[in-house]
Amino acid sequence: LTAALMLAMSPWHIHFSRTGFGEITVHAFFLVLALYLFALGVRRPMFLPAAALSIILALYSYRAAWVLTPPLLLCLFTLYYQELVRHWRYATMAAAMLALACIPILLLVLNVDERAQDRSILTLDLGTWGTLERFIEHYVSYFRPSFLLDGSADQNLRHVIPGQGWIYSWQVPFAAFGAAALAWKPTRPKLLVLALILIFPLAGAVTVESPASTRALFGSVAFAIVTAYGLMTAVRLLRSWQPSRRYAFVGAGGAAALLAGVVILGTVQFASFLDTYHGSYQEIASGGNGWQWGGRAIVERFLEVEDDYDRLWIDGGAFNRPDIFIRFYAPDGCRNCHVTHEVRFQPDLRHFYALRSGAPWFEVVEAYAESRGLLLDRSGETIIVFSEVPVGISDPVLR
Repeated sequence: LTAALMLAMSPWHIHFSRTGFGEITVHAFFLVLALYLFALGVRRPMFLPAAALSIILALYSYRAAWVLTPPLLLCLFTLYYQELVRHWRYATMAAAMLALACIPILLLVLNVDERAQDRSILTLDLGTWGTLERFIEHYVSYFRPSFLLDGSADQNLRHVIPGQGWIYSWQVPFAAFGAAALAWKPTRPKLLVLALILIFPLAGAVTVESPASTRALFGSVAFAIVTAYGLMTAVRLLRSWQPSRRYAFVGAGGAAALLAGVVILGTVQFASFLDTYHGSYQEIASGGNGWQWGGRAIVERFLEVEDDYDRLWIDGGAFNRPDIFIRFYAPDGCRNCHVTHEVRFQPDLRHFYALRSGAPWFEVVEAYAESRGLLLDRSGETIIVFSEVPVGISDPVLR
């Protein structure tokens, strides 16, 4: 229950649960569900095929699961091979389900045009030792404060909250203590939890751009469990501490004080995160490298003036896939709306542009154009300039 509470408060979990990147959160959910079903299956083997089905759903939800699943399965087999051998019929059924489900994925991975290959460090031609060095560098980056505590490692504003890490600073001592406590007199469940901490960075470590919080989202679960274990172990140790009969209350009082301090500090940091998330982050991340605020306003403006122009152009560099805005906000069609990455004037047509302020060819258009308004972001800065190029203006293509 403590781990569930920490996961519910986790910035990692909250941020990606609210982004609409469904496949990112879904793969972590199905992996956790698979672990739960496997734990049931150790004693009640009819749950093993259900665990395999959950893993299959994770594999088909997000590519990060392609990397996380093999080492996770290896850990499960190593720790529980006796039970799997004992329940070999159900284990074989589960393994067959996984093998059949992985065939289409393997065929896709072998496709040279597959995105997973395009983003892999194996495509960098670094050689064996260079690739290994890059992998280690990426792997370690997921445990650095710049990734976990202050959000400065990831540059994509859709995937990070500047100044806000993915775990709270109060979690650090309890996560470290929890990891040490798990390693002390280890049992199979304890070793499995430790394995989760070691496994979660793998999906991001093998990619070109790292660290990437999306590919390491499984870490939110791992840190929640380890932190909760560290906190509750510390509480139990304090409660059992009795320097003498006369001072038997000291241990219980210390445990209560620890819990009270964690609740107060945790509440303060959680409130600070929510204030940042619903406050300054809305302005910081509204631009093109963030949540691309302004697409709806541009399309609405285009629909208002569409009949007055022959071509309406959205600057292709202002947003990531701006054509999506046209399809989404103009479901009935905007026949003259287009995306452009170049300047093309046709003297017999009237052009209407939505241009980034400061775009490479912004001054070229402005030399011929008449301003038709500005679009400001949430912080009040100009992000888009609306301009009209009238009939009669001609110029060669300027890229």
